[in-house]
This record gives sequence, structure tokens and C-alpha cells, in this order.
Amino acid sequence: MESCKTKFQILLTKFLTQHKSSFFLDYFQHYKANHIEQWALRFRVGSPFNSNMHAEAFHRVLKIVYLKHKRYRCLDTLIHVLFQIARDKAYENLQKIEKGKHSHRICDINKRHKTAELFHDAQIMHKKDNEYSVSSQKRPSTCYIVCNLIMDSCNCKLKRQFCLVCFHQYTCSCLDACTNNTVCKHIHLVYMYTNKDLNNAQIEVMMKVVVGSIFKNWPHITIQKLFV
Repeated sequence: MESCKTKFQILLTKFLTQHKSSFFLDYFQHYKANHIEQWALRFRVGSPFNSNMHAEAFHRVLKIVYLKHKRYRCLDTLIHVLFQIARDKAYENLQKIEKGKHSHRICDINKRHKTAELFHDAQIMHKKDNEYSVSSQKRPSTCYIVCNLIMDSCNCKLKRQFCLVCFHQYTCSCLDACTNNTVCKHIHLVYMYTNKDLNNAQIEVMMKVVVGSIFKNWPHITIQKLFV
């Protein structure tokens, strides 16, 4: 995926000129080349949906699991099935929350947070009020711009347990944040840079929770045994 609009146009023109006339090229020019805004990811930067795989997977569940390969023409039957799917998905979500299981997006956010913690050579510079410049890990000469959109906390569920940052609060100019619409490592770096005191307080709270859980489950353990 090419993020630069000019480079994308150059690559598209090169692709069309290098290939000889064929059925596929005629099809591509007629249906795709003239409507690149509708399918190219470059023109949908910041969109939470960069693929139709989720829609195809849901369509498969609807047709095979719930409709049993049958063709229903009654609208009320389809609405009833959709309510069943919504009920089942809500129940699955409650099960995951009760078991402490993280979703795929939460796992991705945790992975990027760990990567940010290991990025010790990051150069962060405060440019404006809510705008920061963060150096790239692979190319230190390249910098990405991270902007803080809202100062207040967000009620979004896509957060780490002890990291209150979410993708609604920050934006980043890197490719990861633009295409995946997630909290990239640069956003994590800015958040840790601007909330050093808050992070220390969160660590203290986490340690109190862990120690309290140990004493609750194993009352025979003392402070001396715990730190031996």
C-alpha cells in the first residue's frame, strides 16, 4: 500500500503502461482505474475498515451457520436471525470479559506498547501545544507527527488495563496508525513522555493490587517471605 498520492499515481501509470493489452488490463482500466478512490487504501486513510474480509466472514456465518444454506425470502425471518446473531455475539463478548480474554485489537495495542517500551533511542520533541515529533525506529532521520486530539479521558474499551490511551485521543502520521487505525508505538511513546508521573502512579496501584491479591489467596504468607 502506497501512502503518498503522487507515488501511487506514478506506480499505477507504470503498471498500466508496462502490461500489454489483455482481457484483464481492459477490465482493470474500465472498472478499477477510473474509480481508484473507491478501492485504493491510499484514499481511505484513517478508516477503521481496510478490508472486506470481516463482511465476507459475517456473510458466511449468516448463510451457513444460521440460515443452514436455505434461501429465506421473508424479511421478518431475516430480522429474527439477525437478532439471534446480535444476542450470541453479546453473550460471547460477556464470556470473554469474564474470562479476561483480550480481543485481537487489544493484543495488537499491547504488542505496540511493549515495542515502545523497548524503543529507548526515540527522540521526542514538543513542537506545538498538542503536537509532538517522534523519530522513526528504523530510519532515525524520519520523524512522525503525533497530535493529541482531546485532553480528557475517553470511555473507549480499546485500552490497556494500566495505559489509558486510545486511538480516539491521538493521531499519528505513520503508516501503521493510518492504515490500521490503532494506537501505534509512536503514540505510546508520546503518552509515556507526557504522563511520566501518571505512569508511576499506575505502577504503584498495580503493585498494591498484586500484593493484595497474594495476601488474600495465601494468608499464611508474610511480608518477609514475600521479598525473600
